[in-house]
Amino acid sequence: MKHSLTIRMGAANWDAVLADGTRFDFRTMTTANRKKWYGAFMASCRKVYRQRGTR
Repeated sequence: MKHSLTIRMGAANWDAVLADGTRFDFRTMTTANRKKWYGAFMASCRKVYRQRGTR
């Protein structure tokens, strides 16, 4: 399965977009919500790299 995520951080954009079109706008999130999002993102990255057998 291919995973695709585009994270844009700049003056005009501060968001993340998944391949299926789901958009996470960090400007509208609270700090607590951004921390939860980042935690879930890192957990998914760790899971993918563990499955590949690389670090």
